[in-house]
Amino acid sequence: MERAGKGPWRFLLNPGEAQCFGRPREWLASQDLVAALGTRFATVCLTALSLWEPDPDSRHPVVRDLGWLQALLVHLPEVPEEARQKARLVVQEAQRALSARTGARGYPSGHSAWEEKRRAKELIDSIIPLVTDPVPALPGRRTASLGDPQGIRFKTLADVDEDVLVAYLDRHTGNDTLVEEALLSFAARSYRKTLTFDAVLARHSAPQQALLALTLHLRRRLGGGPDLRGRWAEIMLGRPKCPPELLRLLPAWSVLKARGPRYDTTHAVVAAYVTEALGDNDAAWQRFAASPMSHAGPGAWHRLGDLLDAAVDGTAWPTPPGR
Repeated sequence: MERAGKGPWRFLLNPGEAQCFGRPREWLASQDLVAALGTRFATVCLTALSLWEPDPDSRHPVVRDLGWLQALLVHLPEVPEEARQKARLVVQEAQRALSARTGARGYPSGHSAWEEKRRAKELIDSIIPLVTDPVPALPGRRTASLGDPQGIRFKTLADVDEDVLVAYLDRHTGNDTLVEEALLSFAARSYRKTLTFDAVLARHSAPQQALLALTLHLRRRLGGGPDLRGRWAEIMLGRPKCPPELLRLLPAWSVLKARGPRYDTTHAVVAAYVTEALGDNDAAWQRFAASPMSHAGPGAWHRLGDLLDAAVDGTAWPTPPGR
């Protein structure tokens, strides 16, 4: 199976790799026929997988069986649970072989071994998501798997197309942690064609509590620099309603820099809240102006409400929220 996948079946399984002088080749066969051939190859691979057994006693384990295993997972319309379990064993055996072939200093002993290890790791990285997050196959191929939602972070979700993201959320309905990561992804990707922040928020079992919790722990959950903080503040202020309890939790510098309808004006909701909190207390205004909020660094994470309270009460400035 490994030889067939690398040889005569290679381009049938990966049509995009077939090129002539850097340009994709035109196939005489229809897409449906190419897809059917891929499914046929995967079906044979399924039989081979059922017969596969590890060799734990081998003194010189060999990295093998990853190529046709990937082809099976990509081209088979429905992958049975027992096949996914067996696929995990194949990956574990390959990882054991990679560890055994590593040199004493932690690197392969030669260029060919290094190249083999690189290719094997690429295959493993592509196989694991297909095993942990089985996606319904498109005609002929399964390409949109993102892996186990337990390990997914907002930066990964920000990079995928919205139809892939929606399908992923649909497959894992009820996973509030995944929904929260999807919400955070809007801070890293400001534009999506049709998918909205509120549409994703509606998938959460406790939408308003989720926004409060995410904003309260924004440094730990989102992190990053001024752009991410500023974008999150803009998203909160751009919603139909930003209640005071949420506004207080936003990073002070970011929320004060958020603009209203006119770019040179502070957002009206922020201006009104700060004005009401400080009132006609000149000393509080002066203290607030001298607060330790900053554009970057730890001071950038000071919450608006914490600084306003300290300015009004005349107490010591709070420490920034921790990671």
